[in-house]
Amino acid sequence: MNGDEMSDGCESNEPRLSENVIRRNIKDAVFRKLFSHRSNVARLYTETHADEPVVGEGDVFLVSLERVVGKGVVGDLAFAVRGKVMCIVEAQSKDDPDIIFRCLVYLVHSLEKLQSMGDSWKKAVPKMDWNFVVIYPATGNHGPFGEVVKMNILHSSLTNRSEFRHVDLPEGSLVQEYIDFCNVVNYNISGNCRDIDAFKRILDECGRRGILTEFLEQHKGEIMDLYYQMTNVEYNHMLEVEEGIREGIRKGSLEKSLSIARALLARGDSVESVAEVTGLSVPEVSSLKSDIE
Repeated sequence: MNGDEMSDGCESNEPRLSENVIRRNIKDAVFRKLFSHRSNVARLYTETHADEPVVGEGDVFLVSLERVVGKGVVGDLAFAVRGKVMCIVEAQSKDDPDIIFRCLVYLVHSLEKLQSMGDSWKKAVPKMDWNFVVIYPATGNHGPFGEVVKMNILHSSLTNRSEFRHVDLPEGSLVQEYIDFCNVVNYNISGNCRDIDAFKRILDECGRRGILTEFLEQHKGEIMDLYYQMTNVEYNHMLEVEEGIREGIRKGSLEKSLSIARALLARGDSVESVAEVTGLSVPEVSSLKSDIE
């Protein structure tokens, strides 16, 4: 399936990805491209850690920037700064009560990724201090402009959020621009369809409002490619699941027809009448009759 097939609107009888999936994939595509640049990761860290010295691109060691599809994890970004701090960032579309547990899952995945790099990571990250930063767009209880929180202490209870601290972002913040972008996405995706035109509307609105303008213009093609990749994976998976369901129904219907046919033949009905009642072909019913006899 190519990009053109993704833009066939809402009239198709094909399965459609949900509105929430479309929103998430657009936001994830921009997030992944935005923070594939170490300079932007450095800005993210500096903006969310105002009590620490300013971080430069050379201070950042990128650990993971990927989507872990098929393992129950959708990890966003893991990086180390100045050899001591690991930061896992997760952009949330809603207030997830299990966010602490999810952060731990991301942390474990990132540690596995580090270990897969061999011994080189030990020099880059000699001290395994860590913290989590969670980015919320303007949803739920997080106000009209969204919110950023961070945490670096865990309690024995994975539902205890007392260590989450609100982050005041500086003026002109890159993180705030990303949150604003997410809010534009939330308000511009409507209907349960695969509508690539919505992506174009989002980019146009961001241009008018001055949200990530230069970045989106410069990387529009790459971002849309990422979006297609993620969406095609999910769409193809959905097709496989639906085909499996249909196949199960077909097999179930066939077994039911065969069972009825056997019962009718056993009481002496003719092959032709059994075929008419069950929808089976005459040769199929004849074969069944032979097996019974």
